[in-house]
Amino acid sequence: MRLSIVLALLAFSGCKCMGEKLLETATGGQVKLDGTSLTIKNDKGETVTFAGEGKDGKGTLVVTNDKGETATFQGDDKGVKIESKDGIAEFGTGKIPEGFPLPVIEGATVASGTHNKTPKGDGYTLMLSVAKDPVAVADFYEKALKGKGLKVERVQNPMMAGMVVLNGKKDKLSASCTAMREAPDKPTSVIIGWQPE
Repeated sequence: MRLSIVLALLAFSGCKCMGEKLLETATGGQVKLDGTSLTIKNDKGETVTFAGEGKDGKGTLVVTNDKGETATFQGDDKGVKIESKDGIAEFGTGKIPEGFPLPVIEGATVASGTHNKTPKGDGYTLMLSVAKDPVAVADFYEKALKGKGLKVERVQNPMMAGMVVLNGKKDKLSASCTAMREAPDKPTSVIIGWQPE
């Protein structure tokens, strides 16, 4: 919030020197403004550069650290996509991450998905919403996990009829699925995880 107020002040100040001083106060580091980029250097000499552009309701922001590693943020009114050396995360785009290893239950709406790359393999998280009973959702994903060769443990508390949790294991892989619903007339929220270990 503090940074957004300062950036708003910059837009109206028209003075690069004043803008840099305001940002230095807000961030606690040395600041350099250059056209559409902003570089912040901390007291350890580490730098982060923010460079962005936007047009017609779409925007891109590239964040680069002093090692040359980048993270690219692309957004519009449909959602945000973040891409870095660790993988891709998409929020609100309604897309299933590329390579997602499980089927998506029929009628589901995708809320968000992530795909992260690690030395051990690809990991995924997917959040869905579907107008089905949590038990039916759990049945579907239990079958899908077993079909991938995972040994599945099912946890269903009789006191919490609106929630079912699945935990799957196989060699150096773990997966989970949580299906929960607040009330019978509400959709079921589903969180699926797939991670190499």
